Amino acid sequence: MVQDLEELRQQLGLESWVVMAHSFGGTIATEYAVRYPQRVRGLVLINCTLNLHEAMTSTLTHGLQFVQVPDPAAFLDESKPLDERFGLLMPHLTAQNGWFKLQYQTQAGHQKVTAADQGNPGTGEFGGYGFSLPDYRKDFTLLTPAITAPVLVITGTTDYCVGPEHYRQFRFPDQRVARLQTGHVPFVEAPAAFRKAVLSFVKGLSRKSA
Repeated sequence: MVQDLEELRQQLGLESWVVMAHSFGGTIATEYAVRYPQRVRGLVLINCTLNLHEAMTSTLTHGLQFVQVPDPAAFLDESKPLDERFGLLMPHLTAQNGWFKLQYQTQAGHQKVTAADQGNPGTGEFGGYGFSLPDYRKDFTLLTPAITAPVLVITGTTDYCVGPEHYRQFRFPDQRVARLQTGHVPFVEAPAAFRKAVLSFVKGLSRKSA
């Protein structure tokens, strides 16, 4: 997928570009910036997880606050693999609308994303395949100190599926952070604030290159 991104840049005839990613897309964008640093003018990472283990831990910990389960201690027993405990929680999150509480602040935001996603059959096949890939288990935060391009990190203060403090693990040398009062999809729940943050960042890049 990283190579797909580079071939797209070539096809578009762009010497360099600003790469924007959301959620797990941050792993691809971060890896791309490491492999092709000369092609990246800047990165915009929107509620991105760069460490799957930490994101799963956040989902598990906060998810237990939003659903009723027979024995919460079983989900917090660290002697059991995280994947196993995470898998046990999934049916409860689905049945009790826990995903909405983990990712959204408003019902309107949830409905808008759901409507846009109607063409997705929702089998879970793609996500299951992604979770099985060794690359998804990498800690991409370890790559961040090597990326010298300017980075805008946008994070939602109530994005519990990634973790509202997850961005604190990033170590980009040229990093700025915009904390928005949203969940996992700030471009839906706070479009004006989101647009302002991105445009301000991009305009700063233009002045720097000039």
